[in-house]
Amino acid sequence: MANLTEATVTFHTNDENKDHDTNVTIEVRDRSGHTAARVSDTFGPFNDHTNNGPYNLTLINHASKDDLQGGNVLLRVDPVGNDTWRFNLFVDLLFDDGSHLTVTADGLEVNEESEQQQTFGLN
Repeated sequence: MANLTEATVTFHTNDENKDHDTNVTIEVRDRSGHTAARVSDTFGPFNDHTNNGPYNLTLINHASKDDLQGGNVLLRVDPVGNDTWRFNLFVDLLFDDGSHLTVTADGLEVNEESEQQQTFGLN
């Protein structure tokens, strides 16, 4: 059974930047809803048309690949004031057998008025 050894997130900002003080939280959850890895930070500004990351998530537990399949990745963005951010998201989970699970979401947009939390399935 393969266990989680590393989790990273990378962002590509499209045509609308992320302000320096907007906080971003990423949580990887297993199919029972338990958190396996997490990061929450402002990461500074993300300029238009740039790649940012990969950023390491802190491992909360070394969940198995079987438990993570059917789980999800939670994205929460908390802007301070006005901030519209358009971006793509890539989460990479590495297991001790060398295998990966990934989540890719393109064309995301968040702002101070929109739903600030989204989840993406792990399959």
